[in-house]
Amino acid sequence: MAVIFYLTFFLFNLGQLGRISLNNGQINFYLYEVFLTFIFIWLFIKFKLAPLKQTFAKYKIIYIFFLWLLSTSVFRGNIISFLYLFRLLFYPLFFLYLSNLNIKKNTLKKGFFIFILITLISSFVQYFFYPDLHNLLYLGWDPHLNRMFGTFFDTSIAATIYSLIFLYLFKNKKYFLSIFPLICLVLTFSRSAYITLGLTLLINFFSKKYIEYALLTIAVFILIFTVAPKQFGTGVGLTRSFSLFSRIDDYKNALVIWKKYPLTGIGYNRIANIKKQMKIFNQKENIPVNSASSFSSSYLIILVTTGLIGLSLFLMSLWKVYKNNRNIFAYLFFIGLLSFADNILLHPFIMTIFGVLILLSDN
Repeated sequence: MAVIFYLTFFLFNLGQLGRISLNNGQINFYLYEVFLTFIFIWLFIKFKLAPLKQTFAKYKIIYIFFLWLLSTSVFRGNIISFLYLFRLLFYPLFFLYLSNLNIKKNTLKKGFFIFILITLISSFVQYFFYPDLHNLLYLGWDPHLNRMFGTFFDTSIAATIYSLIFLYLFKNKKYFLSIFPLICLVLTFSRSAYITLGLTLLINFFSKKYIEYALLTIAVFILIFTVAPKQFGTGVGLTRSFSLFSRIDDYKNALVIWKKYPLTGIGYNRIANIKKQMKIFNQKENIPVNSASSFSSSYLIILVTTGLIGLSLFLMSLWKVYKNNRNIFAYLFFIGLLSFADNILLHPFIMTIFGVLILLSDN
């Protein structure tokens, strides 16, 4: 079993290089998800419905949220919409069943450490030898000139992953090792991640046990940013305004769609279709838009697709997850806060890492 976990972590490290696209890019999944699916099938055969029955009373609000997701989506979309809805349901189910397996925590820690090591090495290789995604513009990726994005091809997702790695090492008092993901975070030039990590350190580690290290980390971060190379490219300038205005426009578009279905939403993963109907964006011919099915906030995606009722259930579900495992507060605080500025919470890479961190934080 340990070998399967290590192989899954390795495939996860491939990031976007392990993405498989079907139906002209409308259906996307990753190689590691294929492995997770086989593991889940084995777990389901082994435990059947027992994990669901055991946790229903404890996590009732989460089950209600998922039932609401299904009821507001299943009759509105098509097979593609259903596949993405299935993915959203799959990750919590997978880690619920996995938590019932008697896994040695050391096995999980070793697998996660392999992930950390490969992620950091591949990110530095990318930064120095492949600092530009212009050649992939035809696939819908932003160029991210002279910024670190690793194998994830997105600086916001990469910044989130580096920050979660840093928080994991920091919480486990691996202060020297935590410097390396901090350097990676600096080189993403993601302002929202900078601010969110700073707030996370101050709010979650403001105690005699951590405060000196937290303040020292912020000082080290400032030092790293000061000496970090600021090469050519508008993306590396912290005073850039184009991304801020594009986010504001994106928020406005989301609210325009939400007002049409304020309580129930439009159904999960129907955002791209509604955008086309309302002519909110003009897609260039034969060039996919990777953000077409989302908005620049996970909460806006939930609001637009499931309405006010769905968003309320979603927030209560997050609260319930925290209440039953307070050790994850730093991770959840960081991801939850950053999700106001980008679609972080609902991204498959982040759901995978968050699930692993929950298992590692479970007493």
